[in-house]
Amino acid sequence: MTMAGGLVPVSRRIEASAERLSALLADSANHPLTDGSSMVREPPRRSGCREPVTRS
Repeated sequence: MTMAGGLVPVSRRIEASAERLSALLADSANHPLTDGSSMVREPPRRSGCREPVTRS
């Protein structure tokens, strides 16, 4: 069954606790894993960068 615009509804049951799912979604490092459009990609790694840049 297709809907207007060629979209097909899909649902899945995920066997995980709400806490585990929340932790997965809250961590921005996981965004490429959960992005269904493939638009989000991992940031490039910078060599020699050990700590985040902060203002003094």
